[in-house]
Amino acid sequence: MPVDHPINDYKPSARPGSRAPHLWIERHGRKISTLDLFGMQFVLLTGKDCSPPELEKSASAAGACPIVFLQNGRDFAADGFEELYGISSAGAVLVRPDGYVGARWTELSPNFTEQFQSAFASILRNTLSEKMMA
Repeated sequence: MPVDHPINDYKPSARPGSRAPHLWIERHGRKISTLDLFGMQFVLLTGKDCSPPELEKSASAAGACPIVFLQNGRDFAADGFEELYGISSAGAVLVRPDGYVGARWTELSPNFTEQFQSAFASILRNTLSEKMMA
């Protein structure tokens, strides 16, 4: 949905490069914000129909930082999660520790491992470059 003033009117989006949007979720019997999931490490949020063991294998192959895997319907419950985050029930969003979206897959493809490794390497390269410039 377009907004009148893109600078002044905030429209939540999980587009890579934007802040991960807030959504109330239920986790471990408590109502928390999706924002409470970020801050310590990378988080891969997935739709209800993803296969976390396959994703964990893909991420392990990337080999760098620890990643938390959270699937809607298994690790948290949230109506509207997939719609707000712009993915299908078979999609995923990688959120950096600072709460920014690093990568998004609307639906996982057969070559997800390569896509994930490429995205993760790019995020780490960009993070190192930013630190060196500071």
